[in-house]
Amino acid sequence: MVRTRSFVPDEQRRYPLTWLLVASLFAGATAWAVWNELVTRVPWQKEQRAFFALELALARAAHAEAEAAWRSEAETPAAQAELAGLAALDESRRGGDYLAAERELARLDRACEEIERRKTFAASDRDEAAYLRTEAEHARDAAAAELRRRYPEGGAPDGDAALARVRAAELAVAERLRAEQELETRVAEAEAELRRLDGPAEPSLPELPPGARAVARQAAREAACAGQESTRRCVRWLRKDPLDRERQALEAAVARRRRPLALAEQRLANAEARARPPTTLRSLWASAAGPYQIEQIVTRWMAPERDVDIEQVDRCPTCHLGVGSDRYRAPELPRQFRSHPAADTLLAAHPVERFGCTACHQGQGRATDVRAHSGLGLERRDGRDGRDGRDGSERWRRVGDPYWEDPLLRVGKLEGIIVDAANDRLELALYRSARQKTPEWVETVALPHGDYAGERELTAALKEGLQAIVVAHELARDFRAFARVVDHRVTLGLEPRDPGAPPARTAWPLLRLRFPAPGLGELLGFGTAREVALVLGVARAPEPPSLPVRAEHEAATAEVAANGSYRPPSGAAGLQIPDAVRNRFLQALPEVESGCLRCHAADPDLAPRTSTARHVADKLAYE
Repeated sequence: MVRTRSFVPDEQRRYPLTWLLVASLFAGATAWAVWNELVTRVPWQKEQRAFFALELALARAAHAEAEAAWRSEAETPAAQAELAGLAALDESRRGGDYLAAERELARLDRACEEIERRKTFAASDRDEAAYLRTEAEHARDAAAAELRRRYPEGGAPDGDAALARVRAAELAVAERLRAEQELETRVAEAEAELRRLDGPAEPSLPELPPGARAVARQAAREAACAGQESTRRCVRWLRKDPLDRERQALEAAVARRRRPLALAEQRLANAEARARPPTTLRSLWASAAGPYQIEQIVTRWMAPERDVDIEQVDRCPTCHLGVGSDRYRAPELPRQFRSHPAADTLLAAHPVERFGCTACHQGQGRATDVRAHSGLGLERRDGRDGRDGRDGSERWRRVGDPYWEDPLLRVGKLEGIIVDAANDRLELALYRSARQKTPEWVETVALPHGDYAGERELTAALKEGLQAIVVAHELARDFRAFARVVDHRVTLGLEPRDPGAPPARTAWPLLRLRFPAPGLGELLGFGTAREVALVLGVARAPEPPSLPVRAEHEAATAEVAANGSYRPPSGAAGLQIPDAVRNRFLQALPEVESGCLRCHAADPDLAPRTSTARHVADKLAYE
């Protein structure tokens, strides 16, 4: 027996497994798209999240500091007097002279409102009476014309109807005029009563300075109010305005004292809103995305060889959120979140929102991941890969996008520092007075010879040597040595052991740094100076630190000193140098100075920029 499939109409057929598979694929694709949009494709969110958390921590610390400062400020006699004055004025508002003046003003205002209402209605009735009088005059004139038409020669009899109508019209006009005059009298009386309740007018004053004018105005008002103290203006001038001015002055004084706390509270509220964004039903998508957004700057540059301007997009502020603020100067903060070095000078003439970032620092401005830092990186090799037999060899290689034409100029920091006999000594000298020629003692900080990986190792060695001198000469009770790089400038010296209670200005020792090895002064950024005075125990290098190089071979255009240190050619004062040498020079400069020469290489007033950094171009390929 052959089984045949029963016929099922198309409208009755169902495909549950197919629809389940399609729905699952659609749900999976939707979930992947949402995850990709909110997590995968936003690598910069972790940077913003870290910055918002850092800003919240800083805001809380600043708020606690401002709150403690306000509590301390509120205990001062001047602040206590201001707060007591405000409290007394508040008490006066509740039951003193101020409340009595306000009640008196309210009573006078109600009386004036009632008089104004009566005046308004009387003026309206007066206008209506004037209209009715005008109508009566027209009716009288019409009756008189009819009488003259009937009796051109005059002599109308007493019983004539026309004559009677004329006399009745004249009586009506007189009645309307009398009513109008009565209403006009009521309006005039109301206006006089308002003037009496309002009091004297504002007295006129000559041209005086602002302070003298205020005193003269008050004196003139008091003189004008003599005998009229119960009027509205006088009550306001003599009883209410002085208290208002006093309160306004006290509130302004207290607000000035409390302004740091108010700013700290506002900063804390903004930081909490960004670090912990609230979820709202009105904007679920915005709540899901949070405050994490791409920040970009679009600039346009004129190019003579192009028909249109070059458009440049910088998204660097997406991660470098603190670059335009002066709140993030502390050296312990992560480098990517710090304020721009020398922002007061550089950003004042070159604001970030106008020039962007890559105009000076280069790099891939459109990227929001590691490719934004496409440039050159120093790679140290241990020689175990068989391609180089020398352990610890170095080379410069491209990182990020190897095909990006404008590599990010290196962050200005010390790498691969070489310390030898040319830069291994630093002296600290103590003087009893500024006029003393011979120091009381001179101590030497000797740095161990060798290669230092970076600035942290070098500053640690300097700090250790300086701290040994501080301990040896019994300065450790009040001071401690430090050495750090802040805003790409080396700063070293002494700092109070307790920052909250620094020693008096006269208690600071008079110290001087000496550089018997000139190479160390150049390395730390003090240039060719052989001696530097410490101001309140601190010496800050005027120039960025520079790397000493003991090159094996150099280009013919380079200047090599007798000790083997390298000084690259300078692009200042419009010197014409080969492009390859110029590029090597720009790559050797620290980040803070490097971008300047992109636009100002031909400026005659540009200060000469030299560097003893490692010759980058010689390290681009393996030796």
